[in-house]
Amino acid sequence: MSFKIGDAVRLKSGGPTMIVNSIKGDIVKCNWIGVNRQSSICIHFLEIFKPKNNTVTQPNKISA
Repeated sequence: MSFKIGDAVRLKSGGPTMIVNSIKGDIVKCNWIGVNRQSSICIHFLEIFKPKNNTVTQPNKISA
């Protein structure tokens, strides 16, 4: 999966929405605003992020 600067992402395990600040190889640096309105930074490998709008959809159930 590829991201670009400014994309909204989340960790695959959950957590706050973060904004991609920089990408160097497979390392992504993100910023987010914490509960106390304090700016925070997260630096991780690209593979642990997913797009913020990536949701798992359930197939439609058919009733008999």
